Amino acid sequence: MRILSTILLGFCIALALIAVNSNHWKYGNLFYAQVHDFENIAFAVGVLHVIAILFLMVAFSISLVRFCNDTGDARLHLTYIICLNLGVGVHLVGILVYMARISHEWSYLSAILASTLGLIVSILAIFFSRCRRSVQP
Repeated sequence: MRILSTILLGFCIALALIAVNSNHWKYGNLFYAQVHDFENIAFAVGVLHVIAILFLMVAFSISLVRFCNDTGDARLHLTYIICLNLGVGVHLVGILVYMARISHEWSYLSAILASTLGLIVSILAIFFSRCRRSVQP
């Protein structure tokens, strides 16, 4: 299960980096908004995303250490959980601020969240399913 969470966290970081560096946000780049009214808000959202990516990178590094070194250190696990939750929480706050102040596309956000949760459930179902062989008399 550790390898799956490490791989998914790596994809999460890669997608977050692509999102921050993309120019396809409403009104352009997050760090250089083309509409004066939203410059500060877009910049703050960009900073929140960068902070979230840093927390996720720390969690990813800890995940790699935990994967390669199976000591079961409780402090390392607690640090991993804290960094992971802070990264996800800050990222979600950035998305919600962007949606509330700039984009107002709540249906699009709902669709993305629904498909993401569905994908997570399907992956977990595959990895936690047990194949049972029927015993023939």
